[in-house]
Amino acid sequence: MGKLRSFFVLALLVFGQGITETALADIIAGRITDARTGEELIGANVFILETGQGASTNLDGEYIILNVGPGTYTLRITYVGYQTQRIENVVVRTDLTTRIDVAMQTDPALSGDEVVVIAEQPLIRKDETATRQTISGDQIKSLPVQNFADVVSLQSGVVSAGRRSFNVRGGRSNEVAFMVDGIMVRDPVSGTAATNIGNDMIEELTLLSGTFNAEYGNAMSGVVNITTREGGNTYRGLAEVNQSFGFINEQSDTLFGRPASNLYAFRLDGPIIRDRLSFLISAEHYDENPFTPFGYDNGYNAFAKFTLRPRPGTKLNFSGRYSQENYQTYNHSYKYIPDSWNFQEAESFQGMIQLTQSLTSRMALNATVSYFWQDYFRGLDKPVEDYLQSVTFRNPEFVGEFYASANPTSREETTTSTINARADLIWAPNNTHEIKAGVQFQQFNIDWFEIINIQAVQPYITDVRGQRPYEGAIYVQDKIEQDNFVLNIGLRFDFANQRSNFRADPLREETEVSSEPIYQFSPRIGISHPISANSILRFSYGRFFQNPDFRYIYENNFYEFGTREPLFGSPDLDAQRTTAYEFGLIHQFSERAAVTLSAYYKDIRGLIGTEYIPQGALVNDRPAFTSYSVFVNEAYANVRGFELSTDLRLTRNLDVIGSYTYSIAKGSASSELEGFPRRLPSSRLYFLDFDKRHLLNIRATLNMGESDGPQFFNIRPFANSIMGIVISGSSGYPYTPTGRDIGFVDRNSERYPITYTVDVFASRSFTISGRQQMSIFTNITNLTNRRNVRNIYTDTGRPDEFTLRPQSEEWILNPSNWFPPRTVNFGIRYTF
Repeated sequence: MGKLRSFFVLALLVFGQGITETALADIIAGRITDARTGEELIGANVFILETGQGASTNLDGEYIILNVGPGTYTLRITYVGYQTQRIENVVVRTDLTTRIDVAMQTDPALSGDEVVVIAEQPLIRKDETATRQTISGDQIKSLPVQNFADVVSLQSGVVSAGRRSFNVRGGRSNEVAFMVDGIMVRDPVSGTAATNIGNDMIEELTLLSGTFNAEYGNAMSGVVNITTREGGNTYRGLAEVNQSFGFINEQSDTLFGRPASNLYAFRLDGPIIRDRLSFLISAEHYDENPFTPFGYDNGYNAFAKFTLRPRPGTKLNFSGRYSQENYQTYNHSYKYIPDSWNFQEAESFQGMIQLTQSLTSRMALNATVSYFWQDYFRGLDKPVEDYLQSVTFRNPEFVGEFYASANPTSREETTTSTINARADLIWAPNNTHEIKAGVQFQQFNIDWFEIINIQAVQPYITDVRGQRPYEGAIYVQDKIEQDNFVLNIGLRFDFANQRSNFRADPLREETEVSSEPIYQFSPRIGISHPISANSILRFSYGRFFQNPDFRYIYENNFYEFGTREPLFGSPDLDAQRTTAYEFGLIHQFSERAAVTLSAYYKDIRGLIGTEYIPQGALVNDRPAFTSYSVFVNEAYANVRGFELSTDLRLTRNLDVIGSYTYSIAKGSASSELEGFPRRLPSSRLYFLDFDKRHLLNIRATLNMGESDGPQFFNIRPFANSIMGIVISGSSGYPYTPTGRDIGFVDRNSERYPITYTVDVFASRSFTISGRQQMSIFTNITNLTNRRNVRNIYTDTGRPDEFTLRPQSEEWILNPSNWFPPRTVNFGIRYTF
């Protein structure tokens, strides 16, 4: 803790010297005019009640407020001789401009009465030059989801690949950047999301799945950016209990157990010093048991944020976030000895100081210094030397079925920390240009130990201690907004240095050299052009750069080649690169219906794979005395497809959002290790393992107010209620059929069965007194209890039939071959 305390002291000193962080330029802008004459009003005052930010109109009646932050706000507009306007429900989104134009009425009596207007959220935004999907924390509450990963998987173009892992628009799962409050929280060794965050901590979740602006980097397929809540001038609180009862989730099929999940959440926020200092604290505990014979998933999430506004135009956020996870996945071979199978533990902490400083009315500086630490363990709770050296089976009659005694063959421990500093300057010289420029620097500290083939005479060991690579970036960007077009244009420069020595020839110690820095210039451009009052054309292009995960750099850093199939990392790996194009058409049919059609193409080069060096092959003009493999930038992929999205506000109470995605992802390798061992390079392209041709997501929300719904004997049973339904479906993954005498078949030429689910959320709220409310809700996943197939046997294409050799029925009927059955939860939520 001494080091951590020193870090925060250092961070405060750094702020004093003017080093700054990420700028999420969430803007409110518009024009104030006279309602009768249409003339611009000069010097009208626009004020945000929740934050104290404000601006005055210029000679053209225009105003702009920078760095508002995502959320819902209330504006007050005042001008001498005119009625004060109060604009409520002004929704601000990350990186976008919310335009509020106001026509003010004269007030001859000078009564001072306010005119209250409820702002309508626009169906289409002309400053969106590429695909952006945003959902607020309040909207998440009305969805049948357990965590933010469930929310991401509902977005168009997204295929869930497991625990907080996604394939976005045909990319590999480690091509997605995960950010919390603008700061990366990805495990630098594995490339996965290295943290969890409770839904009640989320103000807004944004997925950038198309091309994205120059301020975002080190990602090739998408960016998930979560903005956390802040405290305000009103005390607010939440307490929630969400539980499932075993007897309700009892399964008629004895193959499956009773899934259960429990969630306990708490949040409190409000002022410490009104208008100056506020706080927010949030915590949750979750505990899940799957439908398989064993396995579990439980953990804690905690979050605290203090917001200081010492003077107008200055805001400081001090936040800390902690998560702890313990989980075990089901392994069919270990069905009768679950304590002998791997368990996994993950822990993370993020401390952050953020400064927002207005330099002038049209220039702002944002700053963040962040410390992110994560620890991961996979294995058994005993020393490696105590692992069993052999296996026995329960029934020797069948080959390789259930273990009677065994231990896993690998173990992994990872501890990493990242110090991140980033500076961004935002300047809006007028209401046409928004210019952003920034720098970022990340310093990593990596400890990673992994042992594979524990039972072998010479196990395969990677032991990395105290490696300190770094990465950085510089960018500049301009958003130009005119009446007939919006242009986003930017340039980004990324660089990285692994700061490691390695062998140019892995078999010869004397060939040791130092790694070289890698870098790339990445241009980004996006154009949005209204072709009519209700239609917008848009086009975007970008080059995207992603540094290799450190797993592929430091693998087998002791150069052990006595193992049967040695594999070596490569500190001289180059970055992976994607060139992406997107074309879109948006049309608003009415005030309540809009449709977006987006077509895209991605060309992906330099993907990491393995190269096999056979014994005797020449390496640096010398023959290899043994065969081995090495990580190289050798794989290629391309993805093309289109997305059709609809936003239907059918009535005041009913919203329907739907998306359909058609995609083709082809390449030479689906993963980094696909060619290991001994596969020679191939230029033949095939459908990648995660290619899903068709994706469908529909979510509908019915929100009933206090006076809505039918009335029976002066009672409205559906008043203050919410009902949400989510329908998700997709075609199957590709696979390569196998079997006796099948002959030659194309790789991934067949498909898994289609899958679909229907999930439901329903709640009813009751007012206790004042703002205090009690809500009773239910959450049902897989309402129809459909048996969706997760895994199949490639000889039959079925999850329950295997023909290649004699196997017991119990072994063939592996419950993890299916996705979870229906699960019902009930909950109570108290808010004030």
